[in-house]
Amino acid sequence: MTKEIKYRAWDKINKKMLNWYEFLDTNVKNIFITPESAELILTEYIGICDKNGKEIYRNDIIKFKNKNDKFNECPKIALIIWSEENLAYNLISPNRILEHENLSYYLNGYDLEIIGNIYEIPDFWNLASKYERR
Repeated sequence: MTKEIKYRAWDKINKKMLNWYEFLDTNVKNIFITPESAELILTEYIGICDKNGKEIYRNDIIKFKNKNDKFNECPKIALIIWSEENLAYNLISPNRILEHENLSYYLNGYDLEIIGNIYEIPDFWNLASKYERR
């Protein structure tokens, strides 16, 4: 199975996310050489979609819940990061219950839903009280 390689970019000046096609309309060659000079932060598509068919990228914030939950537990939230140590996408939750948990554990049996990204929701670390029971 081959993962489709594509990116999106956070435009630090205009404070908006550029999708793949908007990103391609920029001067791509220079961005890959020195992305910081273009005031863009690149994020890579991780090769999977959420339950609504939306593509998931590194640094997205997801809400997830066990599909077989019989106790109606609150959904959990986590930030998707790339781990050089594990060579895998990992999850970190705001209250640190999940700390570098491998995303692959949650691909089967869980509904994943994107609720934003770390650039549009910079107060991610304060979201635990809204989404999770303590």
